[in-house]
Amino acid sequence: AAEAARADEAAGRVAVVTDQIPPLPDLLARWAVLSATYVGIGSGWGPRIYPGYAWFESDARSGSTLYLLPGDRAVLSGGKWNSELLEAAYNGGGPLPDLYGGAPAWVNDSVLNTRNRNGLLSFCYWWDNGQWYRGSTDTSGELDAPVPAIWTPDATVAAMTGQTGASTTQACQALLEVATEGTATVDDVAAVFDERPDAQVYAAANQLSLAGLLT
Repeated sequence: AAEAARADEAAGRVAVVTDQIPPLPDLLARWAVLSATYVGIGSGWGPRIYPGYAWFESDARSGSTLYLLPGDRAVLSGGKWNSELLEAAYNGGGPLPDLYGGAPAWVNDSVLNTRNRNGLLSFCYWWDNGQWYRGSTDTSGELDAPVPAIWTPDATVAAMTGQTGASTTQACQALLEVATEGTATVDDVAAVFDERPDAQVYAAANQLSLAGLLT
């Protein structure tokens, strides 16, 4: 990665700034509250927050990871199982997508989704200086299946209530708001599970704690 970064710099290749991904604070908050709802109901599906990264695998062999790095940096990468870009490269004789053009040296194997190990990574974005970047290939068409419902607040709340019940819409909205501000409490989490007395509230709240959003 360091050699590639030096080669890019020498050749004048620069990364593409993109607004296709929500800003990192919004992305992380949406991922975390959605993870909390799945964990709270005891589901084996859905996204998860782990120390230092967020994870998601769909039920259709697509998935992604969001690695959080010091200095307000992050890397979002993953793969779509039926990626048109990879299909064109591997079976159509086309070039591999340029996922890393202009990437800094810290965008490397240690922070990439494991699909990178077998050539199945179909998108990579990195957050630096308050904005998202990507390589020269437009990979926006790769994102819907491998990334959880984080594109808008409404999409996130709809996915949350799909697990916790329609009557919890306001509680889900409230949890997302305070999580985005980094001030969520266990009580905010508990309110989301009013219809689920068997919910694992503290396990759900731990998802927000791991994301640094729980007070």
